[in-house]
Order: sequence, then structure tokens, then C-alpha cells
Amino acid sequence: MKSVLSLFVSFFLFSAGITASAADVGGIIESDTVWTADSSPYLVTGNILIKQNVKLEIEPGVTVKFRGSPISSSGYYIRVDGTLNAQGAEEKPILFTAENVNQPWGCIAFTNFSTDWNDKSKTGCILSHCIIEYAGNGQDASVLCVSASPFITNTAIRNGSTGGIRTSGGFQRILSNRIYDNGYGIRLSCQGAWIENNFIENNRQLGIYLDSSTYKLEIINNTIIGSSAETDGNGLSIALYYNSDTAADTAASEAVAAADAAVAEAKSAQEALANADPDNYSEAYFAADTAVKSAKAAADKASELIKIAKDKAAELAADIQIHKNHIISKDGNSIAINEQAANANYKISLTENNIENIKGKLALFLYNWKHESPEPFDMTGNWWGTTDTDQIGQMIYDSKNDFYLPKVNYQPVAAEKIPNAGSSLTDLSPEEDESDLPGIIAKDTVWTPEGSPYIITGNILVKEGVKLEIMPGVTVKFSTAAIQSVGHYIQVDGTLNAQGTESNPILFTAEDPARTWGCIAFTDTSKDWNETSGSGSILSHCILEYAGNSQESGKKDFGGGAVLCFSASPLIKDSMIRNSAGDAIRASGKDLKIINNVIADNARMGILLSSDAALIENNYLVGNLQGIYLDSCTDRIEIQDNTIIGSQPRIYGSCIAIVLYYHPNPADIAIRRNIITNKGNGNAVAVTTSDASANDSLGLTGNSIENQGSGLAVYLYNWQPQNPKAISMTENW
Repeated sequence: MKSVLSLFVSFFLFSAGITASAADVGGIIESDTVWTADSSPYLVTGNILIKQNVKLEIEPGVTVKFRGSPISSSGYYIRVDGTLNAQGAEEKPILFTAENVNQPWGCIAFTNFSTDWNDKSKTGCILSHCIIEYAGNGQDASVLCVSASPFITNTAIRNGSTGGIRTSGGFQRILSNRIYDNGYGIRLSCQGAWIENNFIENNRQLGIYLDSSTYKLEIINNTIIGSSAETDGNGLSIALYYNSDTAADTAASEAVAAADAAVAEAKSAQEALANADPDNYSEAYFAADTAVKSAKAAADKASELIKIAKDKAAELAADIQIHKNHIISKDGNSIAINEQAANANYKISLTENNIENIKGKLALFLYNWKHESPEPFDMTGNWWGTTDTDQIGQMIYDSKNDFYLPKVNYQPVAAEKIPNAGSSLTDLSPEEDESDLPGIIAKDTVWTPEGSPYIITGNILVKEGVKLEIMPGVTVKFSTAAIQSVGHYIQVDGTLNAQGTESNPILFTAEDPARTWGCIAFTDTSKDWNETSGSGSILSHCILEYAGNSQESGKKDFGGGAVLCFSASPLIKDSMIRNSAGDAIRASGKDLKIINNVIADNARMGILLSSDAALIENNYLVGNLQGIYLDSCTDRIEIQDNTIIGSQPRIYGSCIAIVLYYHPNPADIAIRRNIITNKGNGNAVAVTTSDASANDSLGLTGNSIENQGSGLAVYLYNWQPQNPKAISMTENW
């Protein structure tokens, strides 16, 4: 069998572990120690503490594996009270991983006792050229910095069950890292930060969250790609606070209280003077004069301390500089900013960024503002994907949408995409380019019957320009992911050639049918099928079952379907797709061909199509929530010689549902020679229009349409064009 791939730790003391072998580690490190490549891998069998003034050095190429804790809700961690020097090399990264990816480990936690990184002496805590994966169990992030300032650079932090990096206090240097597939990327609460040239992508919640922070924070030349539906900023989320010196504020407050008391005493003394009889006048005068002088001195002292407190607050105010970033939203709002206090003191500059909404909502969302009559917000000089200022205005939620918000000044805008904005890194690190890295297929590979079954224990990427061939008779089993709402998937950026035979099909299945796996996802860089050359991506004589995990806590774009085609055109033929928790096939592409398949018992659509030209022929669809759903197709769409049996009470088409749109290149939809049978109480075929300008044409002719339930054979609804043209439905039975 082949295998393919609370903010802080509880601060309790633990006794030194007794190592079971030279490579088994756990317990307290009390003297300077080196973990060498020769003794790698190291297996962590208990929590590790690096004591104060002690250094653990890890050599390049070392692998550190964390055994699963007997307490499933927490994982073993490394707590750094001293120094952790983990400097790998580009060709020999240090790997921190789980022994079993379904049992994530805890974190690397730098405490306030740890040695801060010193740029001049090049000493202190550092993570460089490391890979940190499958961590975060029982912790807020894979890497925690608690009033600590390590240097984190050239490192990949991925597949965390919670966040990537979380900080509380300290000055943070986070440079040139790849942070992806975590709960969030970076959550900052710090005393200054330098966040530069990071590539942050596909984290389940957001990219960077800037919480209560002080001093200067530079967020520059990062690429942040958000794909979640997060309203409060899936790329960048910023909370603005009032920051001050607590001791200075307390001293000023106490001085003001003392001055108030002194003023009250002076008033009482003056009232006593006014009412004093001649015999006691001199004494009363002296008391009143003394009280007034004391009150003035107390007021002067209070004024002095108030000024000190204000100066301290001005010094501590966050100075947030966000420049030259590339921020991309695929779903939710790109950037969100809110105020946490009416006296929030900050400076913020957010200019010269490329801000793009691919399928997003708002580019900028301001909310929960505390200041009354707030000053305008400067966001000039950014590129918003367009120079149309009306369109840009609609991407921004500010005072025009809600009167208590500040106005955003976004003009002048950049006339074109800003060059050199964003990270110089790509979505894969040099370390991940290695062909033997788990999960990455970086050179042409063949899965053979001799190696079968293949157990998928993590997501698989077939890189662009690379081919994965799966031979007839191979079984591919997907193990259960640690998080139930996530399923492992195969992402095809290159070519997947999975051609079984009638007698030896290829089986894609779940190790546990009760826990669905993800999908096979063909992306826009995957190689389309070429009928002439017989090359490209193909699924032929395959069985795909128990897929379609929602990916609610993972890569949501890859959720809810067994086979997904993103502007991709593989050939899908002679295959069976069954028991998916979502759609069987969800496809967009050009010249798609889905031929001779059995598509049965899937929880949602049999085929959901949004395509430029397609042939859906000789398929047998039964037991699905809906059979075929056509949504925003263009060019010639042929659906012919299929058997589609619906049994669900779907008003909007248990067998075929069609939405007609307006397109410059309108769809010509031909549905012919199909057997369409509705056995339930729904309607067999349903057709609607998206708007009044819909210009797609539909012909539904020569079909056998049977209604064995109580619904309609054909249901037209929500028709918006005036004087609609006729739909051809001749010669049907």
C-alpha cells in the first residue's frame, strides 16, 4: 500500500521526558542542543520546553514529526522560553509536520522569555526556510508570539487547523513567507510590525487581521488572496483602537480626581470665608487662600500629567502603512475597517495597492464607526481593476451608504495596474517544487495496479505541465480528513489521464463511506482533451463515489461536487459517478463532452453546466435531486440521447432545469431524443429567464417526456422578456 499524499499554550511545567530512542524527543531542554540532519527524523512524543537562556538549533534538512496526543482536542507543542534557531536552506528546508495528518499537532510558541531576533548580531529566535504544516490543534495558530519577536522568513505555513501566525505584543518581522490553507493567515496585535513580500492565499477566514497594535506597522508588497465569504474582510481586516500608556493614564486620572477634590475644598473654604464673623476672619482668609493655592497646584499637576498621557498616547498610536499590496477577493469583501473606540487614535495610509474583486462583493467595507463627524478616509492612488469611478464608488461602502461612516476619498485612481505591487513569490514555494514532496506531483507520474490501493492522506496537486496517469484497475482511497467539513481532493493544474477499461475500471472512493472526500478539480491551467491527438485530461471507465464534501472549513470553491471543471474541458465518458454529497459534475469550460456515463444517487445535481459549447450525450441519470441544470451557457449546447429519471418533488425541474440569459454570443440549446421521466410530484422540465434581455434560444424536440407523478411535464416561470418568442417543443411524446 502506498500513502500519498485560548491565545496560548497552558503554561504548566512538565517533567523531562525519557527518550525512547535517539530520535524521540519530548520534555525540557535544559542545555544547548542541536538536532542534526543525520539523526532526522525527530519524533516529538510529548510537549517540549526550551528553557530560558538555552538554545535549540535545528539543522537544514531535518524533519520534526509530532505524534498525535492521547487527548484529541490538543496537540504536542514546542514552547520557547530560550532560543529556537531553525534555519533551513532553500534546497533543504526544515519540516515540522504531523506523524498522522489526521491528528494535527499544537504549535511553536515563543513566550516573553524567549530571545528576540537581533538583526545586527543575527542572533535570537528565527524560523527560516521551514515548512510548518498540520498544526494548530488546541491552539489559536501554528505559530504563536506572546510578547516575543522572532524572525519568520522564507517559510511555508499551511494546512493549519486554526490560524497561521498569531501575535500578542512584540515587534514582528514576517517576511517572504507562504501562508495558505489555514483558518486565517496572520493575526497581529503587536508593538510595531514589518510584514513584507508574503504570499497569503486560501485561508478559510481571512488573510491578515490587524487587531489592537501600537507604533508603526508596515504591510507592503504582499499578495493576499481571499476566497471565503467573509463580510469583515477576507483579504485584510483592520480594527482601530485607542492606544495609550496605562500608567500615564492612571496617573493623570488620579491627578484630575485630586484636583477636583482640591477645587471642592477651595470652594468650601471660600464659602466659609464669606460667612466668617469678624473675630475669625483672618483664620478663614488664610484657610481659603491655602485651599485656592492647593487647588491651583493640583490643577497644574493634573494638566501636566494629562499632557504626558496625551503625548504617550500619540507616541503609541498605530501608524499603519499599507502600500504596494495585491489584494484579491474571490467571494467576500476584500478589505474591512472598523473603529473600536470613539477616541481611537491612529494614522492609516492605504495607497498604491492593486485591489481586485474577481467574484467578490465590496472592495472596501467600513463599519461600526465610533467617531462623530469622522474625517474623510484617504485611499487615493489605488488600482481597483478599472478606471470607471462610478463603478469604483459602488465597490466602496462609506458615508454615501451610511451617514455615520467617513467618506472615502479614492480619487485620483491609478490609471493602470500598479507594477511591482504584491509579492514576488508565487503560490508554491521552492521547497514545494520538489517532486517527492507529499501532495505535490511535480513530474510525470504513473499510478500502477501493483501500487494499488493508493491512500490519499492529504490534498494532491498535479502541477501545470505535469501528467498523472492512472492505469486500469487502480483503486484510489481518500482517507478521512481531521475536520469533518473538509475532504481531501485532487487539483489538476496539468493533465490527469485516468483511463480504465470496462473490465478493469479505476475506482475513486472514500476509506470510510460515511465521511465523504472532496473532488477531482480541473483548473483553467489543466490540459483540455484533444480528440484529434487523443491527449489531455480524461476520466474514462472510472467509478467516483462518496465525494462532494462541502469543504465548509476548507477550500470552498472545491466544495459540493465530485468532478469540478473551472474553465476546463476534460473528457468525461463511460464512467459512473454516484453517492456524491453534492453535485456529480459541475462544469464551466468550452466544448465540454460528457458522454456515456451513469450518474446516480447524488445529493444535488447530476450535471450543473455553465459552458461555452457542450455535448451531453447518452448518459443515464437517476436518483439525483435534479438531473441536468443549465445555467448561463453560450454557443451550441447539445443534450441528446440521454435517459433522465427524476423522482424528487422539484418544482423547478426534477429532470431538466434551464435558465436563459442575455449573451453577446447567445446559447443555442438543443434538447432532443432524450427519455425524460418524472416519477415524483415535481415538474419534469422547468425553464425561466434571468432578465428581460435574455436572448438564448431553446429547442426541445423529439423527446419522450413522461409524467408518472402529479406535476407538470414542462413548467415555464418568471418570464421577463416582453413579447417573448416561441419555444420550439414539437415532435415530443
